[in-house]
Amino acid sequence: MTSKNTSQILTNSSFNPPPIWMMRQAGRYLPEYRRLRERESNFLSFCNNPHLSVEAALQPMRRYSFDAAILFSDILLVPYAMGLSVSFEEGRGPLLSSIDQTFKFPKEERVLEKLNVVAKTLVLLRDKLDKENFTNAGMIGFCGAPWTLAAYMLEGESSRDFLKMRYFALSHPSFFSDLIVYLTSILSKFLSIQFSAGADFVQIFDSWAGLTDEDQFDRWVITPTKEIVENLSPYPIFGFARQAGSRVFLYGQKTGLKGISLDSGQDLRMVDKLLSQDIIVQGNLDPMRLLVGGTGLEKEIKRICTQFRDRPFIFNLGHGILKETPPENVTHAVSLVRNFQ
Repeated sequence: MTSKNTSQILTNSSFNPPPIWMMRQAGRYLPEYRRLRERESNFLSFCNNPHLSVEAALQPMRRYSFDAAILFSDILLVPYAMGLSVSFEEGRGPLLSSIDQTFKFPKEERVLEKLNVVAKTLVLLRDKLDKENFTNAGMIGFCGAPWTLAAYMLEGESSRDFLKMRYFALSHPSFFSDLIVYLTSILSKFLSIQFSAGADFVQIFDSWAGLTDEDQFDRWVITPTKEIVENLSPYPIFGFARQAGSRVFLYGQKTGLKGISLDSGQDLRMVDKLLSQDIIVQGNLDPMRLLVGGTGLEKEIKRICTQFRDRPFIFNLGHGILKETPPENVTHAVSLVRNFQ
């Protein structure tokens, strides 16, 4: 049973101990998920099956009683709904049919119709949470940010540096701008659907924000995020500009986001000093610490919780749980956070 409901968490109050959930809290590190996953050969088919997606989201709630359940889906559902082929290859990651300047943007209504499966999943998830005595648990939706989705759509796969996409963005500025504008509109409506289906708040994942220069960060990360936030006002939206470094302060200042997720590379003392107390922070345990466990995990959890004990804070990871992580390490981490004084 959770101790804090989402409305309390989003009041910009500090809690001791802090609320807790984790990125990728549902997934391959759980044996029950691996068994469930066998019911669908295709990962996107799994995500498009509300009953299987809901069961995946519930599994970590039953084990750990997190303060919120997270929609089980994938950010690449949006390109898929736009007509791109999307698959996932073990050891390589996502593969997409990449686009170029000849790509014709599909009508938004068609794309949103295909994405409506997420609304069905959230409605069912809320019902199941209540029936399984997780009434106080929040429900979190999400999407990929325009820059990050554009990166996958132009590159055609995941990459360390996304050279093809970055070259295209600079050499075809008009089309790239049109793509960002289109994605910003689609994502605003997609997140609105999630709120209407019962999401308490949503997070925008800009996983490749760190690849931008100063101008691109302002144009393609901050500006679209700000527009989405304004389109959905007053709904609470969190953002995760991964590897943005010191630019996270501008990200928080200019976008109007309710909360900021921090990757593991952020200096928490600087964040606490420079990021407005009106912004909830969440993070930023290194997933590798969770994988290894032991005294290093214990010390780091204590350090993070101590740093943010006097401001609005949600304990989370700096990125998703690694698939090799022992479930008992997550149990131990949850206990450490819940017993923090």
